[in-house]
Amino acid sequence: MKRPEQVLRIRADNRTLVAIGKEYGVAMTTISAIKNRNTWAHL
Repeated sequence: MKRPEQVLRIRADNRTLVAIGKEYGVAMTTISAIKNRNTWAHL
């Protein structure tokens, strides 16, 4: 799976940040940054 597609899926996901992070193998703070557009803001 390509990263931009993952970012869009993460933003659309309504599960907890912890649950999403576990699925992708990243920290809750990483998921939070993606959802708040602190990272990957151009998508």
